[in-house]
Order: sequence, then C-alpha cells, then structure tokens
Amino acid sequence: MALSRATALMLVVAALGTGYAARRWYRHHAHHWVALAAPRPGPTWTPPALTIPIGHPRLWWTPERLARGRAWAKRTAFHPRQDEPSELALAYVLEGDRAAGRKAVDWLLRLTLETSGVASDQARWNGEDAMLVFDWCHDLLNVAERQILVSRWNSTLDALNRKPWGGAGMEGNNYFWGYLRDDVEWAIASAHENPAAPDLSRYALGTRFGHQFVPWAEGPGRGGVLPEGSQYGPYLVDYATIPLVATADMGVDAWDATSFFKEAIYYLVYATTPAPTTTAHGGERRFELFPFDDDEKFLEEGGSAEKPELAAFVIAASEQWRGAPVGQYARAWLDLVAPKLSPLSAASAGGPPVKSRPFTDLPLDDYAPGAGMLYARNVWGPAASVVNLQLGRPEGVGHQHVDWGTFQIWRGGRWLTRETVGYGDAIADWGGSRLEGVPTTKDGTVASDGALGHNTVLFEGEGARTADNRRAPPHLLRVASRPAFAYAAVDLTDSYRCSPDECRPERDENFYAGSVVREFIYLRALEALVIFDRMEASDDRAPAAEVVKSFVLHAETKPVADGENRLRIDNGGQTLRLFTLLPARETPRVVSEGGKVGQFRVEIDTTGAPLGYFLNVLQARGGSDPDLSVTLQEGANDFTLRVAHPTHGSAVVVFAKGKSSHGGAVGFAPTGTPVPAPLSEGIQGIAIGDAGPRWQ
Repeated sequence: MALSRATALMLVVAALGTGYAARRWYRHHAHHWVALAAPRPGPTWTPPALTIPIGHPRLWWTPERLARGRAWAKRTAFHPRQDEPSELALAYVLEGDRAAGRKAVDWLLRLTLETSGVASDQARWNGEDAMLVFDWCHDLLNVAERQILVSRWNSTLDALNRKPWGGAGMEGNNYFWGYLRDDVEWAIASAHENPAAPDLSRYALGTRFGHQFVPWAEGPGRGGVLPEGSQYGPYLVDYATIPLVATADMGVDAWDATSFFKEAIYYLVYATTPAPTTTAHGGERRFELFPFDDDEKFLEEGGSAEKPELAAFVIAASEQWRGAPVGQYARAWLDLVAPKLSPLSAASAGGPPVKSRPFTDLPLDDYAPGAGMLYARNVWGPAASVVNLQLGRPEGVGHQHVDWGTFQIWRGGRWLTRETVGYGDAIADWGGSRLEGVPTTKDGTVASDGALGHNTVLFEGEGARTADNRRAPPHLLRVASRPAFAYAAVDLTDSYRCSPDECRPERDENFYAGSVVREFIYLRALEALVIFDRMEASDDRAPAAEVVKSFVLHAETKPVADGENRLRIDNGGQTLRLFTLLPARETPRVVSEGGKVGQFRVEIDTTGAPLGYFLNVLQARGGSDPDLSVTLQEGANDFTLRVAHPTHGSAVVVFAKGKSSHGGAVGFAPTGTPVPAPLSEGIQGIAIGDAGPRWQ
C-alpha cells in the first residue's frame, strides 16, 4: 500500500531529527520530497566500465602530469601546510616526503564521519582529502590499515547515499555532488582490494550521475548556471573536477555525457564582471560573479569569481576541450580573471598551451532556460554595462532566496544596483520600521533572503513569502535578443501565491497579490534598462483599490532626489539614474537597511485601481556623462515611452495596457527618428554548444 504524502513526510522528518539541517531540509523540500525522489524525465546516460590500473596513484595523476608536478615542486621548493592532509599527500607523491605522507595517513586513520544527522558537512569538507590520501599514500598503509579503511568508508558512504538530503531531487545541491564525488573517488582508489568498489562505481556513475544528474542537467539545469549561487554554486564544479578528469583518464568520458559542463563555462563568461569590482563596503577590486542565493562571504571576502574551486574546473575544462571554442573561451576567462590556484592546480599547470579565443566572437546576450537567467550587455570588455535578469528559479538545490523577477546592473567596476547579499541576515522591514497597520517582526527587521532583499515588486510590503510551496514557478512569456536590445517578460503571479494543499497560508501566502507581470527592455546603445510592471491587487484581505503596491530598488550608496520622480545614485565614478514615469507623482522612500549586509533601498508605493503600473527607466552611465531625455505619452490602450541621448541615439518603446503581456513595440535609431517594430510574441530559442550561445 502506498504511503500518503503526509505520512511519508512524517516518517522522513522523524528520521531527520530537529537540528538546523533538518529545519532547512523541511523548509526547502518537505512539501515535495516524494515527487523529487522519483526519476526525472529526460535523457539518461549509462557509462561503460572504468579501466582502473592496479598501481597507485590513480586519481588525477598520469605519467605526464606527474612529471609536470614534480618539476613544479622542485622549482618552487614546495612546502605543504601541516594542517592540510591533501597537501601533505601531495608532498609525498611529488617529492617522496615520507614524513609528510605518514602524517597524512595518520590523519586518515583517525578520521571518522558522523552519519546520523540529516547530512554530513564532514563528507563534503574531508571526503576528497581522504580519498586522495588513501590513493597517493597507498604504499604507506599496511594491509590491516587498508582493510580498516575499506570497511569504514564502505559503511560511511552507504549511510550517506541513503539520505534524502543530498539525494535524488537535489542534483544541483552541494551535498549531492559532495557525496557523488566521494563515491567515484573511493570506487577508483579502493578498486582491486574492495569487493564493493564495482557496485559503488556503477551506483555513482550510472545512477547518481547518469540517471539523476544528467536528466536534471538537460532540464532544470539547462544553461549551465551553478544553481546555488555565487558561494555554494562553485562547489558543484569543484567537486566534479577530479572525478571528471580521473574517469576520462580511465576511458569514460563523463564530460560530454551532458552539455552542462560546457554550458557552465559560458555561464562563467557571462556572469563574471568584465573588470575588477569594488563594493561600497570597501576592500580591494576583485572579479565577481553576479550574486544570487546564499552568499555570506560576498562582502566579507570578495573575489567570488576568483575562487580556486572555479579555477581548478576551468583549467581542466580548457585542457579537456583544447581544440574546441569552449576550451579556448575557458582559457580566455582564466587569462582575464587570473583566479587563485590551489597547490594541485599549480602543480598540474604547464602542459601544452591552450589557445585563447576572444569573447567578442560571442553574442552579447546569454539565456539559461533551466534557471531562467538572462545576461545582457552593450559591448564586450571592461567598458560594458551588464544587466542580469532572474526570470525563473533553480530547481534541485538548497540555499535558495526569494529572488525571482529581480534584476542587477554593473558598470565600470561598480554595482549600480544589486541584491542585498547574505545568508538570511537581518535588514530593515518595508518602510524602514513599522508602518502603521502593517504587521512586522518585533524588532522591525526581515531576513535578507526574502523578497525585500531583492529588486522586486511587493503588495503590502510582501513579495512571495517563502521559496517553496508556490502554486507554480514563474512563467516565462517572451524573450528576444536583438542587435539594439534584449527583451523579456515573465508572469510571476503563481510564484507569489501558495498551493492550497501544500502550504500554511499565514506563513506562505501573499493574500494581496492578484497578478504580477514584469517586462524588461535593455536598450544597449543608451545603456538603459526599461522596467514595466503590471500589478493587479487581490481583495482577499482588503479592498483591492487600497492595497499598496511597491517597486523596490537597492543601491550600495545613498540615492539622492534629483527632480520630480527622479533619483541619482553615484558610486565610485559611476551613476545610476532612476526615472519613474509611472506612477506619475509618488515620492520615493529611501530606507537604510542596516545590519552587516544592508544597503540603501528605494521603495516607491502606489494605490488606486486594482490594476496599476510601474514604469521605470534605469540609465547606467559615467558620473560626468549626460542624462537621457525621457518622456511618456499615455494613449487609450497603450503607453509610449521616448528615450534619447545627446549623442548615442534615441528609442521608442510602446507597452500595451492590461494585466497580460501582449503587443508592444520598440525601435532604436542612432540618428533621426526611430521606427518601432512589434515586440516578439513568444520565446526566442537558444542553443549552447561548443561555440557558445546561438540565438535561433
């Protein structure tokens, strides 16, 4: 007899316990874990058997890499950190340092992992070190020690592979990949002396990778976005690097079992700032990824694109595909960012050089259909302005924020607007404190991972209440990439409301939201992002005409009023100009979010008819560059926006009235009068192959 969803959920929660990881598991997956555990639809992959050599080392090292590594160790007089087991093992395999090797082996023999909880951070943090020490220092272990380790790790991995958190349905999650990596590396390292190794290899590569990850990668993961964001996302490719290289060395090409890893290279190309970037919190200029999801280290450490975890993957990818454009773009990314290298990456460098291919051969826009991420720019190079639109939400992950429908803008080494980056840090509630008649927390704060930490729209100060239990994810309506502009429209309605049979309304529901449709047009030559919001209030809790609708924008520096419905945000020699055309006469409110991650937040409120509109134009420019001229004409059935720059041309944008995205037109002319042409109805196709994104 099949268990009901409620009964199954009770059994899982009872097994998980009540700790932090259990609460996070419940928050992100309890309502749909049964469905996620079922096989995903889509293509699968069945690997051939690995050809595993008898001798050691097996993981990473080939004779050619060993020669490179030993030359590097001699040239640099490599001295391992005494608290890093993998560096101690590296000193043994490259320099024959038996004392370092024995110290690594002693650490391995002492290491045991706690497996009774929801998940094991130790398995992610220490698992690969353990496998490398076992493999690289194998001849320092006696037979009895090897037998102890084989028994211990077989039992440990079996326990971890049975856990829901990090299992099927979480293919984009760092625990899923930490466990998958450990399985693959242990199967290889312990082969020929571990009777369980062949079954573990089949499970890791066949089931976890081929029948769980590959369908996810070709569906919810399509486009290669690292779906857990700027901090946790890189762990996916970091954990994959040694398994991908080692299995390829043994006759199994997992690199090309899915397009995901090639797509991930292009994600990094488009999501990395074109130049080193400074935040207003101070610190040195570093290359960054456009942030999303949890990232408590973005402000604390900086350099989110320079992580050694990313470097190891991109170096391996550039060598794997050295003869294809994707490998050459990977090389160009490495040349641009110059990321930090781990000792292993540094020791392995120096092989046949990979040709660098200029990014100017790529289109200006990239769209990842799985996560719903669109990146658009006006030119390639450090002089670019770059826009990021989050039109969907990743699946199969943890560490998720309520950030669908948000946008971010970068120019000239500065964030002109970005999300408030953090984990779940406290920031000021809507209005900056308690607004009369509006419920808020006792101290007047909310968590930064909620809607208010992002560039979004609100009803009565609320966006979506939680990341899960949504009635449905965002519905992408229209996407187009054209020489003069990039365009997207998304219906967010169902992601503001919760599914009645799977939510607690007072916790999950936004009772005030009726319908929400956002449209974005990025005018390249004018470096202007036009945002048109169609917002219809619900009368579930209050008369719809009285519901307060809000447009929200974040800035690192304090915005200053500069004319009616005009704001100016200056940041390090760069400027963002906000022109609010609709509503016509509402005074923006500037809130200091406070706390360790807070920025300044612009809130523009309006009430009135149940269906209302926001129309904002955001101009990115140098601090001394001229402003755009922006005017709006309202017709019976539409709005006509005219935008002009003194030297860069002019544009006309037409939006049809109504709650749905339909019709409309846009035109641009470098000189003279632009002639608007109809906006595309539907979604322009995109394919990402060896040579990068190709719009259809």
